[in-house]
Amino acid sequence: MWGGGITVDVKFFKHIPGNPIAYWVSKNFARLFENKTLAEYADARIGMVTGDNDRFLRLWFEIDNCKTFYEATDYISAFASGKKWFPLQKGGGKRYWYGNLEYLINYEKDGYEVKFDNTINGRVRSHNYNGNKSFMNGITWNSIGTSEIITRISDKGFIYDAGGPLCTINNKEYIYYFLGLLSSVIAQSIYKFINPTINYTPGTLLSLPVIINVENKQYIDNLVNENISESKDDWDSFETSWNFKKHPLI
Repeated sequence: MWGGGITVDVKFFKHIPGNPIAYWVSKNFARLFENKTLAEYADARIGMVTGDNDRFLRLWFEIDNCKTFYEATDYISAFASGKKWFPLQKGGGKRYWYGNLEYLINYEKDGYEVKFDNTINGRVRSHNYNGNKSFMNGITWNSIGTSEIITRISDKGFIYDAGGPLCTINNKEYIYYFLGLLSSVIAQSIYKFINPTINYTPGTLLSLPVIINVENKQYIDNLVNENISESKDDWDSFETSWNFKKHPLI
């Protein structure tokens, strides 16, 4: 029975991930899932697990800046830099659009210590390296949250932690468009519907139904860029940012 006493064939829900018999949703909401999903336009991967964060992670201000490399574009340039420490996306608090850039990871020589000098009872503790995705730009999100997925832009140069995975967009021209979609109210409603937990896996993001409105793309891109810019200015206005120059009130 649909809300209001209307009978609905259970086949109506076959397009919804997990096939939930969600009698409380409207027909229009359920029909969203007849569209293509984000998986048609993007790839999302869980981030790396070091197995020993106390050893391999540091807050950025704990490390001599001469030993840190922020501009890697791939693992080749990271290796060639000869540096030991690289920025890490690690989730963090509730912050949209930009920020939570606090940690560095010891990934010297393509992460040799993390990959090979990191065992317990003879077993390597680290996994999910996703080397071909390291240092790429895309969209990152909090893999664990209390009520919603928090998405942010991620520039090149980062390695991705399990708490801050990476979603890359196949067509780079749509990265801001999809960041806007993933941060929208309707997306949050869909997330709660298809995954009513606090663990937000790559599959959760990729199951999001997508309708691309080309006519409004530029307008959406402008709004998202403005939000990113304001969030970045806010993040960089405090000494907790490695890009801090001076307080805006000075």
